[in-house]
Amino acid sequence: MRRYGYGIVGFLLVFNLQFPPGLPQAIRAIDYIGAGVLLALSLYLVRHRSLPRRLFLRASLVVGVVGIWIAVSIVDGRSLVEPVRWLLALGYAFLAIKGLSYKETRPYFLKGVLSGAAGNLGVLILQVLGFVGLTVQLGIAAPDTDFLNAVGGAWRPPGMYGTNGTSAVAVLCVPAALALYENNISTIWSVVAAFGVVIATSAITLTRSSLLVAVVVLAVWGLLKAKGVKQIGGTFLTAALVISGVAVFGPPGGWDRWEGASLQSENAQIRIRTTVASAELAVQYPTGLGRSGYQDLLTNRTGYSATHNALTYLALSGGIPVALTLIYYLVGRAATIFRQRDFVSWLALTLLGLFMWEEILRNPTFIAASVLIVLAGLSNRYPSFSIRP
Repeated sequence: MRRYGYGIVGFLLVFNLQFPPGLPQAIRAIDYIGAGVLLALSLYLVRHRSLPRRLFLRASLVVGVVGIWIAVSIVDGRSLVEPVRWLLALGYAFLAIKGLSYKETRPYFLKGVLSGAAGNLGVLILQVLGFVGLTVQLGIAAPDTDFLNAVGGAWRPPGMYGTNGTSAVAVLCVPAALALYENNISTIWSVVAAFGVVIATSAITLTRSSLLVAVVVLAVWGLLKAKGVKQIGGTFLTAALVISGVAVFGPPGGWDRWEGASLQSENAQIRIRTTVASAELAVQYPTGLGRSGYQDLLTNRTGYSATHNALTYLALSGGIPVALTLIYYLVGRAATIFRQRDFVSWLALTLLGLFMWEEILRNPTFIAASVLIVLAGLSNRYPSFSIRP
């Protein structure tokens, strides 16, 4: 029964239901899980007064930097929703690490992530079929999501998290599939299926970045797996076939998102300009400006209110200490991909790619995934914990 429980934990990471449904900014499933685990963990500490040292130090680091964020928010009168969500994610990350710590529960957690990504695709299909209202009533879509988003006259269904957020969440099934395959738990077809989910999600939402990140991650994996010139050549041949397929059937997001070199150049310049400007603002305001407090300043500088980068968004929202802590563990854990290829390492590499495109750290799923990486540290030996009755 415990194994299936961890499967649900993995499932809810990417299929993050909201309750009560139909309300903007509703509490998500992993918020409830996080609160419950933190309560249980507090009772455990009162009784046993000990935790694994590495786990305690990393948890203390998260509490410390988020605590500064909360203190500044109280002084400046900002919303506490986002920093509190980071603290709740600490509880979820504890539980996820425990599931990843044991061979008998790890496959269930990873398969839960795969199932959740497929569920995200299912929500998109329901919306395409005209059941948008039903998805809101069931708590699998937020009512404040932009349902009128369109590109080139084509409607873009928002899914569970908005078009960009939904397509980004779907990519999390790729590191899960790679971890299952590397541990000889599943065949190569799980990786193919995961990539298929990403392709379908990208096609329906007309997004580009998620599929591009998935391709890069899979290319890195292919090069690391290749042994000898023939296999490396095979990897590049596969890449050539993918490029040929794109030329024939269209690129990520459809041709409407790519037509015109000048349009693509302008889009790239906008993203670079907003990212650089948001980084400069973060240096000027090292304790942050709140979830939306920076938008007027950024608009005055660039003409756009979005940073187009999750890490500079985090620096502007919560402050440089929070952003630097996350960057340190993301880069450090992604770098370990050359010596240990587990779920957290692939997850860190995937998040680094996704964070370069949009402000997706507004999404509670990516907050929980980020805290999970911090707690896991730079080793594949996760510091597990237990709560005894």
